[in-house]
Amino acid sequence: MCTAGVEKDEISFSCMRFNALKSELKQMQKKARYPIPQCYYFRMIPDHCGVLNEDEVFITTKTSSKFLIAMRFPTYFGNDLVKRKIVSLDTIRRRSNEIPKVLFFEQVKHCIIFSTKGSRSSADIMSGGDYDGDVAWVCFNEHLVDQVRECPPAEKICAPGKNSKQSEVAKSGEEGSLQSIQYARHFKYHQGQLGKLSVTLDDVIDKFGFGSEAKIVGRYLFLQVDHPYDLQVLTKKEAKHILSGSRPHWAGSMWDNDAAKPNFYHSSKALGRIFDHVESRLPATYSGKRSDVIAQYIKNEERNCFYINKLREEMKRAMSIFNKALFDKISACDNISEEIEEFQAWKEEQWDSWHEILFPDSGDYNDCYLRAAVLYEQSLDCAFKNGKEKPYIFAWEVARNYYGQMYVHTRSSPRSRHPTSFSIESQDVLLSRKKLRKRRA
Repeated sequence: MCTAGVEKDEISFSCMRFNALKSELKQMQKKARYPIPQCYYFRMIPDHCGVLNEDEVFITTKTSSKFLIAMRFPTYFGNDLVKRKIVSLDTIRRRSNEIPKVLFFEQVKHCIIFSTKGSRSSADIMSGGDYDGDVAWVCFNEHLVDQVRECPPAEKICAPGKNSKQSEVAKSGEEGSLQSIQYARHFKYHQGQLGKLSVTLDDVIDKFGFGSEAKIVGRYLFLQVDHPYDLQVLTKKEAKHILSGSRPHWAGSMWDNDAAKPNFYHSSKALGRIFDHVESRLPATYSGKRSDVIAQYIKNEERNCFYINKLREEMKRAMSIFNKALFDKISACDNISEEIEEFQAWKEEQWDSWHEILFPDSGDYNDCYLRAAVLYEQSLDCAFKNGKEKPYIFAWEVARNYYGQMYVHTRSSPRSRHPTSFSIESQDVLLSRKKLRKRRA
């Protein structure tokens, strides 16, 4: 819609942008994907040339940093996060005299290249061994890079035996289709369980630290990734001990009020501090916490609704005052030609006067069109309730020029929407009254 030239403050477009931003921030908070400066997503490529050493990487983005941290996306294990030394293109040129190897590093774009050296190389660890174009989250932020240290695994986990489903041969026909459906459904359960275990692990580490509880959940999570055919779930005894009690406050939604979080405690761990920092940057509104941009749209929306309701009251009051004055004038007017002409002149004067009152800024066409539409709406509503045509006529006479402009604009732009509920009969009434006024003039 931006490409089509739609204004950002147009009502329907602003609502769409508001909902999109709200959904994005909800997803960001739900999965703890907070934006951090100097962090990017790169496609991972193995160094098939063998130029990089075991602890080195090459990136296509220029940076003054000497080290970076890279994390497989999505990540499940501790070794999915690595800290590596950045090698420049000049260093690559000095190491290798072979033009094809140098060209390989010169021509790649938006990528991070991992070394293939070592007992288990960085490229193998980060890609899972399949090299199918995985993405890595890369960070040059010194505050984060300096905190990452090498850490050996806490314990070795014995892998379970091979599942019988792993030995099944793909079938053909209807049986094959059913087999594919069952596999897809199982994959969905597997992915869902991975997400649950991942959140549970963060929750347990925050509550108990890196103790036996975290090892239990981490073991299930590890087995769920490497052995997707077996769904890994906590036993009832483990779940009762680990999942009982309160949860850290960052596990709740920042869109809810504090009163709606009775079973949460305030965490001072890493995720809790990140949550507090993000939440402190979001201004309070009537319905929770939102970002500056979203709060702006909410305020604009509330302001627009308040303004439209104010216009409705203004238009309704104007019609009421005019109708009362019209009734008094009709009661005092005899059926004499001179008085009828005077009565018509009085109505013309009243309509012109109300036009100036109800449309104070004739240069602001958007505001005038909005006022004309609200007047049209209120006049139809009043005419329907009272069973009289006078309010309807009042709207056409007071805002006739704006209705004409809106009608011409609609006719000249076939793809545009009708700004008010125009009908053919309404246009005929408008044109006939304009002709009548011209003849009287």
